[in-house]
Amino acid sequence: MKHPLRHWLSSFALLLLLASGVRAESPIALSPIAPFKAEYDLYYDDDKVGESSLQLSTLANDEWQFETRSQASLYLMSFSDHEQSRFVWQNDRPRPLAFSKERKRPGKTERVQQKFDWQTQTDSGTRGKKSWSTALLGDTHDLQSHLLALQLDLRAGKRDVQYAVSKHGRVRVYHYKVSKEETI
Repeated sequence: MKHPLRHWLSSFALLLLLASGVRAESPIALSPIAPFKAEYDLYYDDDKVGESSLQLSTLANDEWQFETRSQASLYLMSFSDHEQSRFVWQNDRPRPLAFSKERKRPGKTERVQQKFDWQTQTDSGTRGKKSWSTALLGDTHDLQSHLLALQLDLRAGKRDVQYAVSKHGRVRVYHYKVSKEETI
């Protein structure tokens, strides 16, 4: 039985491994990853239940945006997720500026807004009615930007990596380790 989230994550992992970088005389040259958009159909068993997309795009002032969207309907219930990270490239690494998330489930909606102020070394945000303001560590990521860092590290051949990720006002360490390789 295929699980929609597991299918999406598998597709996303494959995309991370396949995306390539760009080096040229253009604003895109500031990025170790080329802009892209990928769209997916989500299935549960053999039935299409929704759609998902990933997009990395350029913005003004050398800023970038990494965005994921998904929506699915299953057993007369609707689910949707939208996450967006705005960041700049610094030393070929994503440095987050803002993160937002909206997750809708039957009877519940969760919203997160987060800002990274690197001049004052402050991470502040809201999740529903709760808010936070904490000190930033030197290499902190948001939930989206750490996936771009993971892509770069996998492409560089690293097999065991860790990222400090700010989530709801607390920094958590996300640890990834390559345990098996398969040829597709």
